[in-house]
Amino acid sequence: MSATHGGTPKRNQHRPIPPRDELDKYIRYYWHLGQSDKDIASHVLDHFEEGMYGCSAKTVKRIRKTLGLDSARKPSYTAADIVNVFQEIRNTYPTMGAQQMVHEFRQSYNIKVTEKYIFQLMREYEPEALKAQRAKHFRRRVYYGAGVMEVISIDQHDKWKHFGLYLHCVLTRSLGVFTGWRSGGLIETRFSLVDIISRLLVLKVVSVPLKMQGDPGSENNVLANVHTEIRQRLDPLLKGYLQHKICH
Repeated sequence: MSATHGGTPKRNQHRPIPPRDELDKYIRYYWHLGQSDKDIASHVLDHFEEGMYGCSAKTVKRIRKTLGLDSARKPSYTAADIVNVFQEIRNTYPTMGAQQMVHEFRQSYNIKVTEKYIFQLMREYEPEALKAQRAKHFRRRVYYGAGVMEVISIDQHDKWKHFGLYLHCVLTRSLGVFTGWRSGGLIETRFSLVDIISRLLVLKVVSVPLKMQGDPGSENNVLANVHTEIRQRLDPLLKGYLQHKICH
């Protein structure tokens, strides 16, 4: 209890933290998932009765240190420790990549390192293996398509949204790349398919693509639905089938 200037007692505004045995368990869980202290403080409260307990990022940081869960910024281990663990993991998993190794450090050794640092170790201790791994990223392949407008790939570029511009970049295997833009918010993406078809008409391709493909982002939902509606009206046999391929 604390007193105000008038002498009237006032209840402390800070809520108590959850029971330590339960709290420690969830802090360990979210730390192993790679969450920051701020995110952990938010997530752990989801496991307790709403409004009863409180937990801040500072509380998580303090408890995390007592549990031996260090951050990547201020680790208690040395560079030599990381090298030893790196070599041990490499002996066990000869082909493991940097991203998977970051998870292995955290899950099996309670060591939090960045992917950038793992790449530094790879460049220093196994440069030939790293070059060989990168050499496999791009391979020439032959693609056989059903026709000119078999499929078009689309994605939205919102890096210029502070200028009020939202771009849709379209890639076709036979016509190349073209971009349509709209001013305004994401709600106007429903008109982007009209822009795309209009540009295809300008290129004298008087047709609707068989399929569209894009990432699972919500900005492509309207495009997928509108394109599916057009295809189903042209071919009633497509009723109930989404004419959009989601690529991860």
